Amino acid sequence: MKRKAKSKLKHFALSVAVALIVGIFLRTYVVQAYRIPSRSMEDTLLKGDFLLVNKLINRFYELKVGDIIVFEYPLNPSKDFIKRIIATEGQTVQIMNKKLYIDGQLAEGWFPSKHTDYQIFPAAYSNRDNLGPFVVPAGQYFVLGDNR
Repeated sequence: MKRKAKSKLKHFALSVAVALIVGIFLRTYVVQAYRIPSRSMEDTLLKGDFLLVNKLINRFYELKVGDIIVFEYPLNPSKDFIKRIIATEGQTVQIMNKKLYIDGQLAEGWFPSKHTDYQIFPAAYSNRDNLGPFVVPAGQYFVLGDNR
């Protein structure tokens, strides 16, 4: 009787260990759940939404303009950001008077601004309304939230 109980306990412990290892592997390399912490991607993603992110997608699919990505914030790698790719390597990005230009072309039709604040800050005061022009470096993306 004791042997049977020990065997069941071993089997249970082994099952739990395997489940944990598989779970950790999946979370690390395959898929991860995220909760949207802010309103930066409204109306596409709302604060408090949950989503599953496929971590393998960029191995089989080349990311392109318009894709939504999750990435580590460069100044604090413990934070994850969720944004939309606006431009890819080699493209020139500029924001002039709150209007987005990619390779010299106005991108407002494709990336409309949600807010209609008509006050424009001079470039010397803030880069909120005027930025660039600059070329996106090789292997990098220019991203923005949808709530702009």
